Amino acid sequence: MNELSATLSSISKKLSRGESLKDDELDHALSLVYDNANSENKETADFYSGIYNKLIAGEKLGEYELHMVVDVLILHKRLGTA
Repeated sequence: MNELSATLSSISKKLSRGESLKDDELDHALSLVYDNANSENKETADFYSGIYNKLIAGEKLGEYELHMVVDVLILHKRLGTA
């Protein structure tokens, strides 16, 4: 398992357990959410900005927010680096 894959796995596990992220894990998670938080679509931007702010604050993500980060953004990142 390469370093990025290990980091993404750790992020998924911690977020699924409701734990906050720190250091490199937080940086990676924020980078996954960043582009969507700056979407031209206001609803999309607002949704992902909320996730971005929760990650920074160390708050637990809601069920749908967690799904979007773990099952969509992280999966897409993994597929893009495979």
